[in-house]
Amino acid sequence: MSLWQLFKAIPRGIAMLIVGIGAFLSAQWKQYTPFGQMLWVLALFAIAVDSGIAYEFGSTLSSLHAIGFGLVALAFCILPDVAAMEFRKGQKATAGWIGVACIPLGMVALLTHVGYSASIRVGDMQQSSVSNVKYEDTRAAVSDAEGKIKFFSDRIAALKDANPWITTVSADGLKAQAPALEEAIAQESRRGGCGPKCLGLKKELADVMERAGKAEELSKHESMLLAAQTGLDKARATAKATNYVSSTAVNHTDTLYKAVSLVGGQFVSSVTTDEREATNTGIMGASSIAFLLLAPMFYLCAGLNRRPGVLDEWIYGAKEEASYPYESFAETAGRSGAHLPTEAGSLPGVHSSVSITDERGISQLRKDMASHADRALALLQPRTSGAFA
Repeated sequence: MSLWQLFKAIPRGIAMLIVGIGAFLSAQWKQYTPFGQMLWVLALFAIAVDSGIAYEFGSTLSSLHAIGFGLVALAFCILPDVAAMEFRKGQKATAGWIGVACIPLGMVALLTHVGYSASIRVGDMQQSSVSNVKYEDTRAAVSDAEGKIKFFSDRIAALKDANPWITTVSADGLKAQAPALEEAIAQESRRGGCGPKCLGLKKELADVMERAGKAEELSKHESMLLAAQTGLDKARATAKATNYVSSTAVNHTDTLYKAVSLVGGQFVSSVTTDEREATNTGIMGASSIAFLLLAPMFYLCAGLNRRPGVLDEWIYGAKEEASYPYESFAETAGRSGAHLPTEAGSLPGVHSSVSITDERGISQLRKDMASHADRALALLQPRTSGAFA
């Protein structure tokens, strides 16, 4: 086959695949009663959800894990119905082995559900916790900057109140007066010791240096105030860009714990970390079990609502049509019965056929045949009388 022929065969193969899938789904659909069809559709949706959850969890490990976990979920959804059918067929050993195989499959499927729930709920809690820590840090930075601004503003106000002159001078200007005063003091000392004038100059120098120190302190506080104001602006900008994250999982868990506590007669205003984690574990376990059982139960209940005779055809094969007119005793005696000719002269001899169409067995068939003995004799009597006439 050439490459072109192979290429042209691809659409045909896809079409055959689609037709095959459609035929399979149609055959599956027809075997159920209307109520069973509804359950089967719900089962398909539940299977899709189950397999999707298993696949998503497995994809966090590897692509092979994703495929494997998806197949495990699919098998656990379908095999209980297969086991039930085998049991109804009388293959109890096969049904038992399939049921036993469902145990590890169910355990693995449960682990995937718990893992997926943990990745969603615990992950949401952790992410919201980290985000809110950053949010609280930005709030704290704003508060810290505001505290610094208040501190330096108070110090500046106190300096200005105690020293009204401080706004009219500068520390550098005052310090510039110190060399001249020191020289004057030195000259007075050389003239005959440090007399009253020299002492006055020293006092003036000390006063200048004190005022220079206060002016320098004011300048430093004003610089720190400006830096704090800049820090506050940055902290507010960061806080504005950082939002508080409300975690759905945290709110759900805390509300459930408070509700359970309230039912128990105790109102809880706040939930501790340990209480939250314990409650969240219970939620994940319960939801995982519910998800785990949903699809198999839908599929199994759909299997219990198959149309009459479907399972019998699987057990005994399709019922062969008789080549002569007959009247079924099953019309009046149930699904099991004996079929005998209705026309006395249609065949040279007595022709009868017996079919078992459900699992009630030979004993039930014998009871049905005995209950119709009179009718069978009535049908056979004209034929027998004609033969001896």
